[in-house]
Amino acid sequence: MHDIDLLFEVGAYRHVKRMWMQHFHDGIMENDAEHSFRVIWIALTLARNEKVDVDYKKLMTMALIHDIPEIRCGDQSIVQKLYVTCDEDAALKDMLGETSLKDFIEVYQEYKLRDCIEAQIVKDADNLEVDFELAERAATGSDLARMWIKEQRPQVREKLYTDSARRMFDELVANGNPHQWMLRKNKFTENPNHSE
Repeated sequence: MHDIDLLFEVGAYRHVKRMWMQHFHDGIMENDAEHSFRVIWIALTLARNEKVDVDYKKLMTMALIHDIPEIRCGDQSIVQKLYVTCDEDAALKDMLGETSLKDFIEVYQEYKLRDCIEAQIVKDADNLEVDFELAERAATGSDLARMWIKEQRPQVREKLYTDSARRMFDELVANGNPHQWMLRKNKFTENPNHSE
C-alpha cells in the first residue's frame, strides 16, 4: 500500500507551484513536475557532453528526485528562504521510507553532497533549467525576467560545477532563443511553396 500512496503523492507533484509564481504574477509558470522533467533532459545532455564516465542510472534517479521533497515542503522563493527552514530529509524519509524505492533516500543524500559527477551534473541542470525558463519568460516580454537575467546570470555561472554546464550556459546567454527550434525547421522552411 505504501507504494500506491507514494505514486498518488508523486501525482500531486504537478500541483506544486514553482516559487516564480509569486513574483511573475501571470499564472503561466511551470510547476515543479515540469521543472524536474526538463532537469532530467538537461542532465542527460550535460552527461553526454562531459568527458568522464557517468552512471546514468544514478544520474536519472538524482534528477528525478532532486526536488521531490517539495511535494511536502513546497518550493520556497529566494526571499522565503531567508525565513523558512524545511526538513527535506524528513519529508523524503516519510515519503519513501516504507516503499520499494527507499534506497532513493541514499541517492538523494549523495546528490546533496555534490561529491560525485552525477550530483554535480544534476545540480548544474537544476540551475540551468531556471535560465531556460527565464529566457522563455523574457521572450514573452517579461521585464522581471530581463531584470533577473541581468542581475543573476553572472552569479549562476560561478555556481556551475562542470565544463559542459558552463559551455551550455555561455551558449544559452549568447544565442538562447526559445523559438529558434521551430523557426529553423518547419513546413515553410522545408517547402517554401507550401500552399497552406
